[in-house]
Amino acid sequence: MSMGEKLRLLQEKHGFDIKTFAEKIGVDEATLASWESDQSVPSMDEEKKISDLFSLPVALLHSTKTPAPDFLLRDLAKQKRNGVILLIVSAAFFLGFLTLFVYEILRNELATSIISVLAVLLFLVFLYYSILVLATLVSVKKFAVSGDKKAYLAWCLKRYERSPKITKERSLLDLGSAYLDVDELDKARNCMAGLSNPLLLDAGSLPRIELDLDRGNYAEAKGLYLSYISRHRQGRSESETATCLALDGLFHLLAGEMVSEEEKKDMGYLLDSPLAFRILASAPWDASKREGEAVAKAMSEADMAANAKTFATFDAMASQGEHKLQGWLSFSWALSIVLMLVCFLGASLSVDANDSRPLRNMWVLAFAALGGLGVIIFGAIIKKKEPGDHYLPAIIIGSIVMTISILLSLTSLA
Repeated sequence: MSMGEKLRLLQEKHGFDIKTFAEKIGVDEATLASWESDQSVPSMDEEKKISDLFSLPVALLHSTKTPAPDFLLRDLAKQKRNGVILLIVSAAFFLGFLTLFVYEILRNELATSIISVLAVLLFLVFLYYSILVLATLVSVKKFAVSGDKKAYLAWCLKRYERSPKITKERSLLDLGSAYLDVDELDKARNCMAGLSNPLLLDAGSLPRIELDLDRGNYAEAKGLYLSYISRHRQGRSESETATCLALDGLFHLLAGEMVSEEEKKDMGYLLDSPLAFRILASAPWDASKREGEAVAKAMSEADMAANAKTFATFDAMASQGEHKLQGWLSFSWALSIVLMLVCFLGASLSVDANDSRPLRNMWVLAFAALGGLGVIIFGAIIKKKEPGDHYLPAIIIGSIVMTISILLSLTSLA
């Protein structure tokens, strides 16, 4: 929507004639008419007056997408770091096991080669997934910075068509959000209707709330809002916290309540779809359109109860859960790494120490050492930058992998 279209919509939704609207923002009718026909634009001071009149962020009056905020870029950078360490570790172990497998096949050691081939397949999956994650993050950052909604939609559509089954539903959520950004509401609804994973339904709360409000389903939208803020008020990421503030501002505006500057700031980026602007332009809603507060609360409580275990497990994985559950999850993760390491060492020890070509063994184990070193460096950096995150197991496991691998590679020279 252009700025002129947005101004005409605000005038229509609030029942102003052009004279009244012009008087409220302190300009003459001719000036307002030129804005509404996109022949000129308001000054910064005039934009502020319009913003204050309707309790809307100034950014939402513009026709172009707000530049990606710092919190989003920081969250993307954090996810990229996670993807890089997964890539390093996966590549190290994949190449190490692959080399070991080839060595065992050449020596006709079929029994131990079975362990190696299973490990090769496992880390090939991890390697593929880490490359997919990093490629996705690079594209998302590019579109976040450029604000090109049509190009983002084309990319989401192509990504959905090519996604493997394991990531299909995640791609569907992103595609639905992209359709919403270009105002293709029926397609956006179809995408959201295809979601079944509770975690993805939760991640898609903002577009689902917009679509519910568009159909006048206030109770359902309020129920989603209450569920989301109860889980994410102290979010795992800055984006979650910002989404809570944007939703606070949306429902405050609908109720005719004061919207804080902090809420306006996040609304300016997160509620910039044409549909969101139409909803905001129609605020405040009268009491008859906001019926169902009790129903919304009941829906939120039912949703929280039904998915409590799913979210508790996910929160523990993200280092945000209860200490007991997080401890057991860390133990399980460490145990799985230890079991994998035992298999690796069993295969490595099968290499004859008296082999005339001991450097093969060093080559194999050096990759494991590289993976362990990568984990240590990653854990240390994150621990320093984000002390609240639970990366101590990563540092310990990395140290164990690197130390044992280096010692074994040295013994192969004996």
